[in-house]
Amino acid sequence: MDATISLGGLTIVAEPSKHEEHNVDIIFVHGLCGHPEGTWTWSGPVEQLNASNVQSSSTTNTDRNSRPYKKRRVSPLRSSREVFWPRDLLPDAFPKARVMTWGYKVALDDILKPNSKDSIFHHAGALLSDLALLRHQEADKRRRLIFIAHSLGGIVVKDALSRSKNETTWINEILPAALGVIFLGTPHHGSQAASLGKKMAMLSKIFGLDANTKILRALEKGSESLERITRAFGQVLGSGQVRIHSCQEELKTNGCMIVDTGSSYIGYLHETTGTIHADHRNMCKFSSPTDRGYQQIIAVLQRWFDDVDKPDSRRSTSVIAEIQPRQLPDGLIFDKVFSREWQECVNSLDDPEARARIQNVKAAYGDTYNWLFEDEIGFSKWLAGKDTRPIHWIYGKPGSGKSTLMKYAMGNAQTMSLLQGHDSHPWKIAGFFFHDRGTQVQKSIEGFLREILYQLLRHDEQSGNLDQGQELFTIVYSIYANVKRTQRSQREVQSTKTYWTQDSLQKAIQAIASKTTHPLNLCLFVDALDEHNGNHRELISTLTSLTQFEANCAFRLRLCVAGRPENVFKGAFREYPGFAIHSYTTMDIRHYTEDRIHKENVNLLTDNGEEGLISLVDDIVTKAHGVFLWVRILRVLSFYFGGFFESNDTCRRNSYIRHMSLAASRLPESDIAD
Repeated sequence: MDATISLGGLTIVAEPSKHEEHNVDIIFVHGLCGHPEGTWTWSGPVEQLNASNVQSSSTTNTDRNSRPYKKRRVSPLRSSREVFWPRDLLPDAFPKARVMTWGYKVALDDILKPNSKDSIFHHAGALLSDLALLRHQEADKRRRLIFIAHSLGGIVVKDALSRSKNETTWINEILPAALGVIFLGTPHHGSQAASLGKKMAMLSKIFGLDANTKILRALEKGSESLERITRAFGQVLGSGQVRIHSCQEELKTNGCMIVDTGSSYIGYLHETTGTIHADHRNMCKFSSPTDRGYQQIIAVLQRWFDDVDKPDSRRSTSVIAEIQPRQLPDGLIFDKVFSREWQECVNSLDDPEARARIQNVKAAYGDTYNWLFEDEIGFSKWLAGKDTRPIHWIYGKPGSGKSTLMKYAMGNAQTMSLLQGHDSHPWKIAGFFFHDRGTQVQKSIEGFLREILYQLLRHDEQSGNLDQGQELFTIVYSIYANVKRTQRSQREVQSTKTYWTQDSLQKAIQAIASKTTHPLNLCLFVDALDEHNGNHRELISTLTSLTQFEANCAFRLRLCVAGRPENVFKGAFREYPGFAIHSYTTMDIRHYTEDRIHKENVNLLTDNGEEGLISLVDDIVTKAHGVFLWVRILRVLSFYFGGFFESNDTCRRNSYIRHMSLAASRLPESDIAD
């Protein structure tokens, strides 16, 4: 551990170069038993560290005479086995930021130390004082503040900002400068682990140690101190000034979830949330810029940084406008109110007609379509992310079974298994099948967008994350509220149901894709593009626009589209993987035809008929050219089998098939019983 990092107070670990404008201070605050450097330092084998991604900050320039605190001596990494990411990674992402770490006495020996009277209130005051002393010049006061806090550190930061709001001394300068707080494993509503820690401290008294249990008691479930701090911080959030992002650990620590889901999130409507695939101790240690946890933090910070240069960025008027008319206590929305808003939104999007086409498409027959997951097709490779292009294009002649194939792919267990190979976080599989003879919602872009937004926001038992819909609702709440306000202002609309426009639906979906910080993996199946009744180029633009949001590291998309090979679609999707379905369905048609004739007409077949069956099936398969519409012939043949096979009349059979071929070419695809 580097001794130049002060165990108490602020230490500057990175600063902008002199030619860079310094506009933000980022403060790292560790948690219980943490360390101002060790908490944020990843260590591991040399081969796990991508040295090319770790840049030395030895070129950092500072004005030593203007700093009241001892500054860390910046030098190249001493060992490739350690990454102190506030110094080694963060400055590359945000060169205009000054980065500091703050230490305070909450190590185990400090807690067990006799006569220690330190408390959260005491530490919060110390943090405020240290920041105010460092930021005493007018230029310093204008710089925004961002806190990144782990565990107990988040509670200290909340208490500090609440105190700054009500102070009349110079520490009241801190809150107006605060831009946001990232909470990593912070027990906003207490932790069971704190109870275990308190018991350990009580045991220490047996050995004659007068341990300080104030902090441990404050972190227990149902703690009055936590309730006070949360209520006070709610008033800070109610102003709409401070942004917050809360991260939940995904792994247990020694078999125990230190901070569970119910405690890791505050419950504020505009709180963004995420998860990090690590335990409580390691969720704040990142090895390189490719670490997904690090990318999540950077994505959140980038959004906040984008607001720094905007006029009047210290107050979010949209947030205030939404909260004040509702007169919410302390600016917080807890489960009861929030759930009602979310459910109303989901109900406003729900239209069973949008799912009718998928439900009416018959399931694949027997073992048909098993070839879809064979290696030479390429579909499995695409699902598993080995082909990184986001779109897969399935095209075919009318009646070739595209809708049945799409429904088969959506419900097949292999699809989910392959997607998990692409990314281990839960996947949401959604779909929409256009239908040109259906209602407007079944054949329009607006209907498509409405159904996809509905599937994103509703409870999804398939993905294993029942709360994801509510988490995503926090992103689109302002859009939903605006839709309702617009409807109320149009007095001619007398309806209790919210009417979404195509523009508002598209904005909501794009907001989810671009702003989610929770891992959101979406596999979307869109069938019968040619049955859309509007401008096909507009539909293509709507679909492809979704792929651009994969720049958000928390959002992954696999988009499978199907339709007839019309020129507009062939041109749009020619650069993406895909296949012609009618090139692979010959054996499926043969299997289906033979099986149905045997099962449905076995009593009508004479010996001559049995002999003619093979010839008939061969004729059907040959004439079908991969088009499943030919299975409709079986319905008509059942009326003729009694005399048809007995006659063994080849000319009659060929004439019949020729006429059916002509009829089939005139039938629209929506008549296909696939």
